[in-house]
Amino acid sequence: MLKFSIYKNVLFLLLITNINCQESNKQTMDTIFYHNDFNNPVELTIKPVKIKSFGNVKPLEDYSPNQDQKNYLTRYLNPERNSRLNSSLPDGDLWEIKWKAEINSSVFPWYFLIKNERIIIQNESGWQLFDTSGKNIANGIKAEGEIFIDESEDIFYINDPSGFIQAVDLISGDRKFYVYPYLGKGFDRSVIFSNGNKIINSAFELPVMTHDSPIIIPDFNILETIVMGKSREINEDGVLKSAVQKANLIIKSGKLITALHDSTIVIAVPNHIYFINADLQITNDFVEDFIPLEMSIDEEMRIYLLVEVQVEENVKNELWIIDSAGNLLSETEIESIQKNYLAPPAIDYEHNVYIRYEDKIIAFNTSGNILWEQHIQKPLAGFAATKDYLLTSEGNILTAFDHKGERRFFYNFDDELTTSPILVDDQIFVATRKHLFCIIPKR
Repeated sequence: MLKFSIYKNVLFLLLITNINCQESNKQTMDTIFYHNDFNNPVELTIKPVKIKSFGNVKPLEDYSPNQDQKNYLTRYLNPERNSRLNSSLPDGDLWEIKWKAEINSSVFPWYFLIKNERIIIQNESGWQLFDTSGKNIANGIKAEGEIFIDESEDIFYINDPSGFIQAVDLISGDRKFYVYPYLGKGFDRSVIFSNGNKIINSAFELPVMTHDSPIIIPDFNILETIVMGKSREINEDGVLKSAVQKANLIIKSGKLITALHDSTIVIAVPNHIYFINADLQITNDFVEDFIPLEMSIDEEMRIYLLVEVQVEENVKNELWIIDSAGNLLSETEIESIQKNYLAPPAIDYEHNVYIRYEDKIIAFNTSGNILWEQHIQKPLAGFAATKDYLLTSEGNILTAFDHKGERRFFYNFDDELTTSPILVDDQIFVATRKHLFCIIPKR
Protein backbone atom coordinates (compact mmCIF):
# COMPACT_ATOMS: atom_id res chain seq x y z
CA MET A 1 0.00 0.00 0.00
CA LEU A 2 2.84 2.41 0.90
CA LYS A 3 4.73 1.78 -2.38
CA PHE A 4 1.51 2.22 -4.33
CA SER A 5 0.83 5.51 -2.52
CA ILE A 6 4.33 6.85 -3.26
CA TYR A 7 4.04 5.85 -6.92
CA LYS A 8 0.70 7.63 -7.30
CA ASN A 9 1.99 10.79 -5.66
CA VAL A 10 5.09 10.88 -7.88
CA LEU A 11 2.92 10.34 -10.95
CA PHE A 12 0.59 13.12 -9.82
CA LEU A 13 3.48 15.59 -9.39
CA LEU A 14 4.85 14.74 -12.84
CA LEU A 15 1.45 15.29 -14.42
CA ILE A 16 1.01 18.61 -12.61
CA THR A 17 4.43 19.77 -13.80
CA ASN A 18 3.55 18.84 -17.37
CA ILE A 19 0.22 20.67 -17.27
CA ASN A 20 1.72 23.74 -15.58
CA CYS A 21 4.43 23.94 -18.23
CA GLN A 22 1.88 23.71 -21.02
CA GLU A 23 -0.16 26.56 -19.55
CA SER A 24 2.53 28.78 -18.03
CA ASN A 25 2.16 31.38 -20.78
CA LYS A 26 -1.51 32.00 -20.06
CA GLN A 27 -2.21 35.24 -18.25
CA THR A 28 -5.45 33.89 -16.83
CA MET A 29 -6.68 30.32 -16.77
CA ASP A 30 -10.24 29.12 -16.95
CA THR A 31 -11.39 26.08 -15.00
CA ILE A 32 -10.31 22.73 -16.42
CA PHE A 33 -11.99 19.45 -15.44
CA TYR A 34 -10.66 15.91 -15.71
CA HIS A 35 -12.57 12.68 -15.13
CA ASN A 36 -10.17 10.09 -13.68
CA ASP A 37 -7.48 10.89 -16.26
CA PHE A 38 -5.25 13.99 -16.30
CA ASN A 39 -4.51 13.57 -19.99
CA ASN A 40 -8.11 13.96 -21.11
CA PRO A 41 -9.83 17.20 -20.07
CA VAL A 42 -13.60 17.07 -19.88
CA GLU A 43 -15.35 18.89 -22.70
CA LEU A 44 -18.47 20.46 -21.25
CA THR A 45 -21.54 19.98 -23.40
CA ILE A 46 -23.78 22.17 -21.26
CA LYS A 47 -24.44 25.74 -22.32
CA PRO A 48 -23.11 28.35 -19.86
CA VAL A 49 -25.77 30.61 -18.35
CA LYS A 50 -24.87 34.26 -17.90
CA ILE A 51 -25.65 35.50 -14.41
CA LYS A 52 -27.90 38.51 -14.92
CA SER A 53 -30.48 40.54 -13.04
CA PHE A 54 -33.90 38.97 -12.82
CA GLY A 55 -35.92 42.15 -12.35
CA ASN A 56 -38.77 42.19 -9.84
CA VAL A 57 -38.34 39.39 -7.32
CA LYS A 58 -41.28 37.89 -5.46
CA PRO A 59 -40.95 37.71 -1.67
CA LEU A 60 -39.38 34.44 -0.58
CA GLU A 61 -41.41 32.04 1.51
CA ASP A 62 -40.20 31.65 5.07
CA TYR A 63 -38.13 28.58 5.82
CA SER A 64 -39.96 25.89 7.80
CA PRO A 65 -37.48 23.67 9.62
CA ASN A 66 -37.89 20.07 10.54
CA GLN A 67 -38.28 20.35 14.30
CA ASP A 68 -37.14 16.75 14.72
CA GLN A 69 -33.79 17.53 13.12
CA LYS A 70 -31.48 18.21 16.05
CA ASN A 71 -28.22 16.94 14.56
CA TYR A 72 -25.53 19.24 13.17
CA LEU A 73 -23.19 17.02 11.22
CA THR A 74 -20.73 19.39 9.57
CA ARG A 75 -19.14 22.79 9.92
CA TYR A 76 -21.57 25.73 9.65
CA LEU A 77 -24.24 23.30 10.93
CA ASN A 78 -25.38 21.81 7.60
CA PRO A 79 -24.06 20.97 4.12
CA GLU A 80 -25.60 24.21 2.79
CA ARG A 81 -23.20 26.08 5.13
CA ASN A 82 -25.87 28.62 6.11
CA SER A 83 -25.40 28.41 9.91
CA ARG A 84 -29.13 27.84 10.38
CA LEU A 85 -30.41 26.24 13.58
CA ASN A 86 -33.67 24.28 13.58
CA SER A 87 -34.79 25.46 17.02
CA SER A 88 -36.21 28.67 18.42
CA LEU A 89 -34.74 30.38 21.45
CA PRO A 90 -36.72 29.68 24.62
CA ASP A 91 -38.18 32.52 26.65
CA GLY A 92 -36.38 33.84 29.68
CA ASP A 93 -33.73 36.48 30.22
CA LEU A 94 -31.76 34.65 32.91
CA TRP A 95 -29.55 31.70 32.02
CA GLU A 96 -27.27 29.51 34.10
CA ILE A 97 -24.54 26.93 33.63
CA LYS A 98 -25.92 23.39 33.64
CA TRP A 99 -22.42 21.92 33.41
CA LYS A 100 -18.94 22.72 32.17
CA ALA A 101 -16.18 20.34 31.11
CA GLU A 102 -12.45 20.83 30.71
CA ILE A 103 -11.11 20.60 27.16
CA ASN A 104 -7.60 20.43 25.74
CA SER A 105 -6.41 24.01 26.31
CA SER A 106 -3.19 23.55 24.31
CA VAL A 107 -5.10 23.75 21.02
CA PHE A 108 -7.70 26.22 19.77
CA PRO A 109 -11.32 24.95 19.56
CA TRP A 110 -12.88 25.77 16.18
CA TYR A 111 -16.41 24.44 16.07
CA PHE A 112 -18.94 21.83 17.27
CA LEU A 113 -20.69 18.92 15.66
CA ILE A 114 -23.62 17.22 17.42
CA LYS A 115 -25.49 13.99 16.82
CA ASN A 116 -27.85 12.41 19.30
CA GLU A 117 -25.97 12.18 22.61
CA ARG A 118 -22.52 13.06 21.28
CA ILE A 119 -20.61 16.34 20.84
CA ILE A 120 -17.43 16.65 18.78
CA ILE A 121 -15.13 19.63 19.15
CA GLN A 122 -12.80 20.11 16.20
CA ASN A 123 -9.66 21.97 17.16
CA GLU A 124 -6.58 23.08 15.26
CA SER A 125 -5.06 19.61 14.92
CA GLY A 126 -7.55 17.10 16.20
CA TRP A 127 -10.83 16.42 17.96
CA GLN A 128 -12.41 15.71 21.32
CA LEU A 129 -15.53 13.62 21.82
CA PHE A 130 -17.99 14.32 24.67
CA ASP A 131 -21.41 13.10 25.64
CA THR A 132 -24.19 15.62 26.30
CA SER A 133 -23.58 15.44 30.06
CA GLY A 134 -20.05 16.79 29.59
CA LYS A 135 -18.11 13.54 29.94
CA ASN A 136 -14.95 13.39 27.82
CA ILE A 137 -15.06 10.09 25.93
CA ALA A 138 -12.07 10.21 23.57
CA ASN A 139 -9.52 12.43 21.84
CA GLY A 140 -7.70 12.14 18.53
CA ILE A 141 -5.54 13.84 15.93
CA LYS A 142 -6.25 14.61 12.30
CA ALA A 143 -4.66 16.13 9.23
CA GLU A 144 -5.96 19.15 7.31
CA GLY A 145 -9.67 18.95 6.60
CA GLU A 146 -13.00 19.12 8.35
CA ILE A 147 -14.85 16.47 10.33
CA PHE A 148 -18.10 15.03 8.97
CA ILE A 149 -20.63 12.90 10.89
CA ASP A 150 -22.48 10.22 8.95
CA GLU A 151 -26.25 10.64 9.23
CA SER A 152 -27.08 6.96 8.72
CA GLU A 153 -24.37 5.40 10.92
CA ASP A 154 -22.82 6.31 14.25
CA ILE A 155 -19.44 7.17 12.73
CA PHE A 156 -17.55 10.31 11.77
CA TYR A 157 -14.85 10.81 9.16
CA ILE A 158 -11.51 12.56 9.49
CA ASN A 159 -8.50 13.09 7.22
CA ASP A 160 -5.95 10.84 8.88
CA PRO A 161 -2.27 11.98 8.92
CA SER A 162 -1.40 8.73 7.11
CA GLY A 163 -3.26 9.89 3.97
CA PHE A 164 -6.22 7.60 4.57
CA ILE A 165 -9.74 8.68 5.43
CA GLN A 166 -10.50 7.30 8.88
CA ALA A 167 -13.98 6.37 10.10
CA VAL A 168 -14.29 6.78 13.89
CA ASP A 169 -16.97 5.27 16.12
CA LEU A 170 -19.17 8.13 17.34
CA ILE A 171 -20.13 6.25 20.51
CA SER A 172 -16.70 5.15 21.74
CA GLY A 173 -14.23 7.27 19.76
CA ASP A 174 -12.42 4.13 18.56
CA ARG A 175 -11.23 3.68 15.00
CA LYS A 176 -13.67 1.71 12.86
CA PHE A 177 -11.81 1.47 9.53
CA TYR A 178 -9.70 3.24 6.93
CA VAL A 179 -10.46 3.91 3.27
CA TYR A 180 -7.80 5.05 0.83
CA PRO A 181 -8.68 8.16 -1.20
CA TYR A 182 -7.26 9.12 -4.57
CA LEU A 183 -3.58 10.20 -4.22
CA GLY A 184 -3.56 9.94 -0.42
CA LYS A 185 -1.41 12.44 1.49
CA GLY A 186 -0.71 16.04 0.54
CA PHE A 187 -4.30 17.29 0.52
CA ASP A 188 -6.66 19.21 2.73
CA ARG A 189 -9.42 16.62 2.57
CA SER A 190 -12.99 16.44 3.94
CA VAL A 191 -15.88 14.05 3.47
CA ILE A 192 -18.80 16.19 2.28
CA PHE A 193 -21.49 13.58 1.59
CA SER A 194 -22.44 10.16 2.91
CA ASN A 195 -25.51 7.99 2.54
CA GLY A 196 -24.20 4.90 4.30
CA ASN A 197 -23.23 3.14 1.07
CA LYS A 198 -20.95 5.75 -0.47
CA ILE A 199 -19.06 8.87 0.49
CA ILE A 200 -17.89 11.86 -1.52
CA ASN A 201 -14.76 13.63 -0.36
CA SER A 202 -13.40 16.98 -1.42
CA ALA A 203 -9.64 17.52 -1.48
CA PHE A 204 -7.44 20.54 -2.15
CA GLU A 205 -3.74 20.18 -2.89
CA LEU A 206 -1.51 21.56 -0.13
CA PRO A 207 1.47 23.78 -0.99
CA VAL A 208 4.88 22.15 -1.06
CA MET A 209 7.59 24.16 0.69
CA THR A 210 11.25 23.60 -0.09
CA HIS A 211 14.46 25.42 0.84
CA ASP A 212 15.69 26.05 -2.69
CA SER A 213 12.57 27.04 -4.63
CA PRO A 214 9.62 29.41 -4.19
CA ILE A 215 6.29 28.13 -2.93
CA ILE A 216 4.00 27.13 -5.79
CA ILE A 217 0.40 28.04 -5.09
CA PRO A 218 -1.64 24.86 -5.66
CA ASP A 219 -4.63 24.89 -7.98
CA PHE A 220 -5.82 21.25 -8.01
CA ASN A 221 -9.01 20.04 -6.35
CA ILE A 222 -10.50 16.56 -6.32
CA LEU A 223 -14.08 15.44 -5.81
CA GLU A 224 -14.11 11.67 -5.34
CA THR A 225 -16.79 9.05 -4.86
CA ILE A 226 -15.89 5.96 -2.82
CA VAL A 227 -18.40 3.12 -2.65
CA MET A 228 -18.23 1.62 0.82
CA GLY A 229 -20.28 -1.53 0.34
CA LYS A 230 -22.43 -3.13 3.01
CA SER A 231 -19.66 -5.12 4.65
CA ARG A 232 -17.57 -3.60 7.41
CA GLU A 233 -14.87 -6.26 7.28
CA ILE A 234 -11.34 -4.89 7.54
CA ASN A 235 -7.91 -6.29 6.70
CA GLU A 236 -4.93 -6.56 9.05
CA ASP A 237 -4.14 -2.84 8.56
CA GLY A 238 -7.67 -1.73 9.39
CA VAL A 239 -8.58 -0.93 5.77
CA LEU A 240 -12.17 -1.54 4.74
CA LYS A 241 -12.10 -4.46 2.30
CA SER A 242 -15.29 -3.55 0.44
CA ALA A 243 -14.35 0.10 -0.27
CA VAL A 244 -13.85 0.92 -3.97
CA GLN A 245 -12.66 4.20 -5.52
CA LYS A 246 -15.55 4.64 -7.92
CA ALA A 247 -14.91 7.95 -9.70
CA ASN A 248 -13.24 11.29 -9.33
CA LEU A 249 -13.56 14.74 -10.83
CA ILE A 250 -10.29 16.67 -10.88
CA ILE A 251 -10.66 20.43 -11.02
CA LYS A 252 -7.84 22.80 -11.96
CA SER A 253 -9.08 26.18 -10.80
CA GLY A 254 -7.43 27.36 -7.62
CA LYS A 255 -9.15 26.59 -4.34
CA LEU A 256 -12.88 26.19 -4.75
CA ILE A 257 -15.77 26.79 -2.36
CA THR A 258 -18.16 23.87 -1.95
CA ALA A 259 -21.70 23.55 -0.61
CA LEU A 260 -24.32 20.81 -0.95
CA HIS A 261 -28.07 20.60 -1.24
CA ASP A 262 -29.35 17.04 -1.02
CA SER A 263 -27.05 15.27 -3.52
CA THR A 264 -26.24 18.34 -5.66
CA ILE A 265 -22.77 19.80 -5.17
CA VAL A 266 -22.44 23.54 -5.79
CA ILE A 267 -18.93 24.85 -6.34
CA ALA A 268 -17.75 28.43 -6.82
CA VAL A 269 -14.48 29.12 -8.65
CA PRO A 270 -13.26 32.28 -10.43
CA ASN A 271 -15.92 33.39 -12.95
CA HIS A 272 -18.07 30.25 -12.54
CA ILE A 273 -20.64 28.55 -10.35
CA TYR A 274 -21.05 24.87 -11.25
CA PHE A 275 -23.70 22.36 -10.23
CA ILE A 276 -22.42 18.77 -10.01
CA ASN A 277 -24.62 15.73 -9.47
CA ALA A 278 -23.98 12.67 -7.31
CA ASP A 279 -22.28 10.93 -10.27
CA LEU A 280 -19.81 13.84 -10.46
CA GLN A 281 -21.26 15.04 -13.76
CA ILE A 282 -21.41 18.82 -14.33
CA THR A 283 -25.01 19.87 -14.95
CA ASN A 284 -24.99 23.69 -14.77
CA ASP A 285 -22.49 26.47 -15.38
CA PHE A 286 -23.33 30.04 -14.30
CA VAL A 287 -20.79 32.58 -15.55
CA GLU A 288 -19.78 36.16 -14.76
CA ASP A 289 -16.56 38.01 -13.93
CA PHE A 290 -15.89 37.53 -10.21
CA ILE A 291 -13.61 36.02 -7.62
CA PRO A 292 -15.58 34.00 -5.04
CA LEU A 293 -14.82 34.79 -1.40
CA GLU A 294 -17.42 32.73 0.49
CA MET A 295 -20.74 31.02 -0.15
CA SER A 296 -23.77 29.45 1.45
CA ILE A 297 -27.03 28.15 -0.04
CA ASP A 298 -30.60 27.78 1.23
CA GLU A 299 -33.34 25.16 1.08
CA GLU A 300 -34.31 26.18 -2.48
CA MET A 301 -30.66 26.06 -3.58
CA ARG A 302 -30.44 29.84 -3.84
CA ILE A 303 -26.81 30.89 -3.67
CA TYR A 304 -25.59 33.59 -1.27
CA LEU A 305 -22.20 34.53 -2.64
CA LEU A 306 -19.59 36.99 -1.40
CA VAL A 307 -17.49 38.09 -4.36
CA GLU A 308 -14.68 40.37 -5.40
CA VAL A 309 -15.32 42.21 -8.66
CA GLN A 310 -13.36 44.65 -10.80
CA VAL A 311 -15.31 47.85 -11.55
CA GLU A 312 -13.25 50.04 -13.88
CA GLU A 313 -10.07 50.70 -11.86
CA ASN A 314 -11.51 49.67 -8.51
CA VAL A 315 -11.86 46.32 -6.77
CA LYS A 316 -15.10 45.95 -4.81
CA ASN A 317 -16.73 43.35 -2.60
CA GLU A 318 -20.36 42.48 -3.22
CA LEU A 319 -23.11 40.19 -1.95
CA TRP A 320 -24.92 38.32 -4.72
CA ILE A 321 -28.08 36.27 -4.27
CA ILE A 322 -28.61 33.92 -7.22
CA ASP A 323 -31.44 31.46 -7.74
CA SER A 324 -30.97 27.88 -8.94
CA ALA A 325 -31.59 28.95 -12.56
CA GLY A 326 -28.74 31.49 -12.53
CA ASN A 327 -30.87 34.61 -12.09
CA LEU A 328 -29.32 37.39 -10.01
CA LEU A 329 -31.97 38.27 -7.44
CA SER A 330 -29.94 41.02 -5.79
CA GLU A 331 -26.50 42.58 -6.02
CA THR A 332 -25.19 44.75 -3.20
CA GLU A 333 -21.83 46.40 -2.62
CA ILE A 334 -20.49 45.59 0.83
CA GLU A 335 -17.53 46.67 2.90
CA SER A 336 -14.30 44.82 2.28
CA ILE A 337 -13.80 41.83 4.60
CA GLN A 338 -10.38 40.87 5.86
CA LYS A 339 -9.42 37.34 4.84
CA ASN A 340 -9.15 36.09 8.42
CA TYR A 341 -12.79 36.99 9.07
CA LEU A 342 -14.38 35.58 5.92
CA ALA A 343 -17.22 33.16 6.68
CA PRO A 344 -20.22 31.88 4.73
CA PRO A 345 -23.23 34.20 5.09
CA ALA A 346 -25.70 33.01 7.71
CA ILE A 347 -29.29 32.74 6.44
CA ASP A 348 -32.26 32.93 8.79
CA TYR A 349 -35.81 31.62 8.37
CA GLU A 350 -36.88 34.78 6.48
CA HIS A 351 -33.76 34.59 4.28
CA ASN A 352 -32.14 37.61 5.86
CA VAL A 353 -28.39 37.49 5.35
CA TYR A 354 -25.78 38.05 8.07
CA ILE A 355 -22.18 38.93 7.22
CA ARG A 356 -19.45 38.98 9.85
CA TYR A 357 -16.54 41.40 10.11
CA GLU A 358 -13.76 41.74 12.64
CA ASP A 359 -15.73 44.10 14.86
CA LYS A 360 -19.33 44.07 13.63
CA ILE A 361 -22.19 42.20 12.00
CA ILE A 362 -24.26 43.58 9.11
CA ALA A 363 -27.71 42.17 8.30
CA PHE A 364 -29.27 42.42 4.81
CA ASN A 365 -32.68 41.48 3.48
CA THR A 366 -33.13 39.57 0.22
CA SER A 367 -33.29 42.83 -1.75
CA GLY A 368 -29.79 43.67 -0.57
CA ASN A 369 -30.88 46.48 1.74
CA ILE A 370 -29.20 46.83 5.13
CA LEU A 371 -31.52 45.85 7.98
CA TRP A 372 -29.09 46.72 10.74
CA GLU A 373 -25.42 47.04 11.62
CA GLN A 374 -24.08 46.34 15.08
CA HIS A 375 -20.59 46.57 16.51
CA ILE A 376 -19.67 43.66 18.73
CA GLN A 377 -17.10 42.74 21.34
CA LYS A 378 -14.03 41.21 19.74
CA PRO A 379 -13.30 38.53 18.87
CA LEU A 380 -16.45 37.38 17.10
CA ALA A 381 -16.13 33.59 17.43
CA GLY A 382 -19.19 32.91 15.31
CA PHE A 383 -22.95 33.02 15.02
CA ALA A 384 -25.97 30.86 14.21
CA ALA A 385 -29.44 31.83 12.98
CA THR A 386 -32.60 30.80 14.82
CA LYS A 387 -36.16 31.75 13.85
CA ASP A 388 -36.21 35.16 15.54
CA TYR A 389 -32.62 35.78 16.51
CA LEU A 390 -29.00 35.62 15.46
CA LEU A 391 -27.27 33.79 18.32
CA THR A 392 -23.77 35.21 18.72
CA SER A 393 -20.49 34.44 20.50
CA GLU A 394 -18.90 37.88 20.88
CA GLY A 395 -15.88 38.39 23.10
CA ASN A 396 -16.70 36.67 26.39
CA ILE A 397 -20.46 37.18 26.18
CA LEU A 398 -23.22 35.13 24.58
CA THR A 399 -25.85 37.36 22.98
CA ALA A 400 -28.57 37.35 20.35
CA PHE A 401 -29.77 40.01 17.90
CA ASP A 402 -33.38 40.25 16.79
CA HIS A 403 -34.51 41.34 13.32
CA LYS A 404 -34.20 45.00 14.35
CA GLY A 405 -30.64 44.52 15.54
CA GLU A 406 -31.50 44.86 19.22
CA ARG A 407 -29.21 42.84 21.46
CA ARG A 408 -30.40 40.28 23.99
CA PHE A 409 -27.91 39.23 26.66
CA PHE A 410 -27.55 35.60 27.80
CA TYR A 411 -24.37 34.96 29.72
CA ASN A 412 -21.04 36.53 30.64
CA PHE A 413 -18.17 34.01 30.68
CA ASP A 414 -14.81 34.30 32.42
CA ASP A 415 -12.91 33.82 29.16
CA GLU A 416 -13.33 34.64 25.48
CA LEU A 417 -15.61 32.35 23.51
CA THR A 418 -13.95 30.44 20.67
CA THR A 419 -16.84 28.64 18.92
CA SER A 420 -20.21 29.48 17.44
CA PRO A 421 -23.06 28.54 19.78
CA ILE A 422 -25.36 25.59 19.07
CA LEU A 423 -28.90 25.32 20.43
CA VAL A 424 -30.44 21.87 21.04
CA ASP A 425 -33.47 21.12 23.25
CA ASP A 426 -33.35 24.55 24.94
CA GLN A 427 -29.69 24.04 25.79
CA ILE A 428 -26.89 26.17 24.36
CA PHE A 429 -23.47 24.61 23.89
CA VAL A 430 -20.45 26.89 23.50
CA ALA A 431 -16.73 26.74 24.28
CA THR A 432 -13.87 28.87 25.49
CA ARG A 433 -10.21 27.93 25.18
CA LYS A 434 -10.42 25.84 28.37
CA HIS A 435 -14.00 24.69 28.81
CA LEU A 436 -17.06 23.33 27.05
CA PHE A 437 -20.26 24.81 28.50
CA CYS A 438 -23.91 23.84 28.52
CA ILE A 439 -26.20 26.66 29.62
CA ILE A 440 -29.96 26.56 30.18
CA PRO A 441 -32.74 29.02 31.12
CA LYS A 442 -32.66 29.72 34.84
CA ARG A 443 -35.57 28.18 36.68
